[in-house]
Amino acid sequence: MKKQLIQHWPEIVVLAAPLVYLAVVWPQIPDRVPVHFNIHFRPDGFMNRLPGVLLLPMTSILVTVATLIWFNFDPKMAKYEPDTRDQVRNVLRKSMLAVCVLLGSCTVGIVYASWGNLGVIKSTIFYGIPLLFLFLGNYFGKLRPNYTIGIRCPWTLESPEVWNRTHRFAGRILMGISVLLIALKLSGLSAVPYIWTLLTLLLGWSALALGYAFFTSRKLQSKAL
Repeated sequence: MKKQLIQHWPEIVVLAAPLVYLAVVWPQIPDRVPVHFNIHFRPDGFMNRLPGVLLLPMTSILVTVATLIWFNFDPKMAKYEPDTRDQVRNVLRKSMLAVCVLLGSCTVGIVYASWGNLGVIKSTIFYGIPLLFLFLGNYFGKLRPNYTIGIRCPWTLESPEVWNRTHRFAGRILMGISVLLIALKLSGLSAVPYIWTLLTLLLGWSALALGYAFFTSRKLQSKAL
């Protein structure tokens, strides 16, 4: 147990940080807190302080634990050498940490929103999401076929070559999207067009990644005939 705690200390720190923050500011948090915001970033959904402010921290803990457990039973991982398994596990852990940092920042943003300050939650969405895309896109090319993380579709899971090409392609596109979103926001793009741009780019990225995987698979199959 002690060895496991030492090995996973980054996850423990990131997951515990929002809970420590909430414990410190708990007396100042109102009885009702915003938990949902409309496209204009106006609060339109509220919950009691407990469990409202604990939704995201508990989600982070549950998703992290479930994902790491599932990875240990991923059947594709059993086919790889230990070095490859460690590499994919390392990417998975870093990706989960990045997601949990974003959710932790959102928790802080919700607390500030309950005090009438929407700046933190806005900045978290406007810059935190693109930075997460930048981080994930950078590591996409290092993933190997698995059932836990990545672009898991029939064509990538059937062929390691298709998987590798698709993830390198999709990773570069995702990093480009993140840079574009940050540039658009710094140029003064307001909240509503920013959100629509974000959603449009994500849908386009998903379609491009799946289309690239499909056509790459077909191309490799035609060469093999």
